[in-house]
Amino acid sequence: LDKSNTKRLLDLLNNIKSNVALPKSDRELWKRAGIQFTFNANIYCSDCNRQLSKFSDKCTCPNGNQNMNTELILFSIPDEIRRVVFCTIAEIPPPFREHQRNVMLFGLYHSTKGPTADMLFGKIVNTIKRLQTHGLIINLGIKDKLFNINVQLIVGDLPGRSKYSLLSGHTGYFSCTRCLLKGTHCDIHRHILYSWREYQETRSEPRTQENIDYCVSLIATSKTKIRPFGVLGESPLSTILSIPTQCVFDYFHVCLKIHLPVLISQWIQLLPKVDIEKANAYLSDILYPHTFNRRPKNLSMFNQWKAKYDEQFTYAFFRFFNDGVAEDISFYDRLRLVDGDDEI
Repeated sequence: LDKSNTKRLLDLLNNIKSNVALPKSDRELWKRAGIQFTFNANIYCSDCNRQLSKFSDKCTCPNGNQNMNTELILFSIPDEIRRVVFCTIAEIPPPFREHQRNVMLFGLYHSTKGPTADMLFGKIVNTIKRLQTHGLIINLGIKDKLFNINVQLIVGDLPGRSKYSLLSGHTGYFSCTRCLLKGTHCDIHRHILYSWREYQETRSEPRTQENIDYCVSLIATSKTKIRPFGVLGESPLSTILSIPTQCVFDYFHVCLKIHLPVLISQWIQLLPKVDIEKANAYLSDILYPHTFNRRPKNLSMFNQWKAKYDEQFTYAFFRFFNDGVAEDISFYDRLRLVDGDDEI
């Protein structure tokens, strides 16, 4: 009984004429059906991040005397900050690995202030460590089976990776999680540059978990606030995985929202208008499944695309080359992946 099926069942029950009092809401339906949701709610002060016992508790910090709604905490949409921690079982092979039933909700954070790494992952990591020590016992009907638990990797967008790894963000020095390249400040654009030429010349040392642990010890013994090699502090994830090797990049945002728009802008400059119209016609003629809510149709409006549009365009792009439906073979030749002055 997910949200949509619960609504369908309630609509069906409400159309039945019966003398028996039927449930009118989802909570009443779940209660009558004996469905229970087991979860732990942790309450923190939105100003000082101090953990509280109940929603009605008032923190002792200067801003902790504000009245709170004990029934439901509401935030305006511009001030709302949400962080969701999902997990999938890697041992299940594709495509079932990506099925929604293989997605487990490990944590949901909702506040007007962003969480610390310990608030978001501390209790999750402690639970995983207990499971790694004692294993997970599941009743399979005939007998119980003991499963070993291990963490393979963690993925997130660039701000999320900086949040949970406690390393400098992509706009600061030493932001790479794989090496110790410092980066160079650009006075013109006022941001930190990480050029391939600089990496080739310096051949920076690889970042290791041992290096991160050493930097954490320097921070603990320092009397001033320091960030050695971009390390901001000790992440709870360091106890269950290696941040440099097991914190992988999120292709959905890094590739689709950063690199793909650059390529499309190059293509639009290279292609004549008639070929762009052919591409738009090809995109418009694609028959998507009904579950595809975002469907890119106009290349010239790529700057307004969401990441989901970019993903669907990537699927269509490779289909275009595999189908061979274009009449003008030069259209293939001119759709080149351009990176500066080099073609790749």
